[in-house]
Amino acid sequence: MAEYPEIAEARKELLAKAKEAWRFLDEGDIENFNYMNYRTVMKYIPELTTDVADFAVKTVVENFKSLLANEDFRRLCKTVPTSIAHPFNYCGFGEEEKSRFLTLVDDGILRECFAELNKLGAYIEINVSAVLAAGAEMR
Repeated sequence: MAEYPEIAEARKELLAKAKEAWRFLDEGDIENFNYMNYRTVMKYIPELTTDVADFAVKTVVENFKSLLANEDFRRLCKTVPTSIAHPFNYCGFGEEEKSRFLTLVDDGILRECFAELNKLGAYIEINVSAVLAAGAEMR
């Protein structure tokens, strides 16, 4: 699908702003920001002061709940078939970290989120890779 000209322009503006704000980063990392992973980011943070697992889990849950409460999203769900792609798959992290993060998400919170999504009539994509450890067999 072709990118709209205004989107391409917005990407250029965002890249210019990022390069200006993050002069201490490698230019290549800035250009590939969407593809940065945990290890790439960590090379710029010599001393970690935040529990990454706690932060990642809280952020994903808060973002998911925020989306479910968003009026535009709620209207969209009533209008067209709507699906959320793997919201609890922690992109940018290795399989070991993803598995650990998944164990930190409270089952009650997941049930609450999925029940609300069900009320909206929306779907959710859950990738097997987000649930099974690498190399595990499905039963």
